[in-house]
Amino acid sequence: MQPFAKHLEALKLGQVQHSIRIDELRKQIKLQEDEIGAHSLILALGGSDQVLEALAQFSEDADFRKKVQGKELEYLSSLGVGLPADTRISVTTGANDNISVEIRTRSGEYAFRIAWDSITGFVTGPIGD
Repeated sequence: MQPFAKHLEALKLGQVQHSIRIDELRKQIKLQEDEIGAHSLILALGGSDQVLEALAQFSEDADFRKKVQGKELEYLSSLGVGLPADTRISVTTGANDNISVEIRTRSGEYAFRIAWDSITGFVTGPIGD
């Protein structure tokens, strides 16, 4: 095989490898953009007076919790709080009247949770892999 033919074959292999790397980088960028969306939503919710007032009601008013039980997402929507369509919210009362509120949602492929309970406070983070 002539040197140029060998070089051409190596070039073609290199082109395939670069194409694969570009695809990998695009996937990483998409995941990073999804994660940025998650952090943006966390910041928006944490800075929302409506969300914080609703959280205070969930934590302090048992009658209110019963009234909106199973309709937490609709309640927040009625306050003008925008959440992705597949968002799930749970409000539970545990031992020693520990109130726990958890929002599970996603930004693109990035699934995450925002939680608060009356003992430990706020926690955010990704859900699984």
